[in-house]
Amino acid sequence: MNKYEVIKELLELLDVFWADEEAEDKSVESFCRYTLYKRFNGGHLRYIVQNSFNKKQSIGYLIGKMCRYARFYNRELLRHTDFATPEEFGLAASLIHGKTPKKTELLGKEVVEVPTGMAILKRLVNKGILMEIQDADDKRALRIGLTPYGREKVLEAFRILSPLNEVITGPLSDEEVRNLIELLSKLDEFHQNNYQVIKDKLLSSYEIEQKT
Repeated sequence: MNKYEVIKELLELLDVFWADEEAEDKSVESFCRYTLYKRFNGGHLRYIVQNSFNKKQSIGYLIGKMCRYARFYNRELLRHTDFATPEEFGLAASLIHGKTPKKTELLGKEVVEVPTGMAILKRLVNKGILMEIQDADDKRALRIGLTPYGREKVLEAFRILSPLNEVITGPLSDEEVRNLIELLSKLDEFHQNNYQVIKDKLLSSYEIEQKT
């Protein structure tokens, strides 16, 4: 390979680097790190994680990717349960302790869009897993809870899905798992508060619309 061929290859690599929106720092040093990781470590992901200019960006990237992994694993095992989707199981499982929240309260807590969530709840009611309960204080409002059959199916699904606990945490030590739970819980609390502030008006509007 002569120097012109080297220059040509470098320009091609530079084009790839420059077109990558994840690589925000367009410096020579960043280009070198990026290219080395891409070539020798299969490292688009590794680059994002280790590049000091993208640490916060990498958190969103990694959390999103973990969600896709978890959804894939869940979907495979859910085939052996009475739940068609992770959302169906998640909503039913959130009621395992006997709570009977309003439908919109449940969907808000579990971060499920109202139209989608209402359709899921309807399917679960039709399956006999959930039951609708008249609100004692507001006769126009409906609460939602697990039926005895639904509780049985949720516990059965927990047993089937239990191997995922080890799969998802992978190589993490017990201490790392505890630290991760603490950090994710902190983020969840922060975003749940923000989400509720934004959603409250939409949920209230939906309830009013359903009552009229």
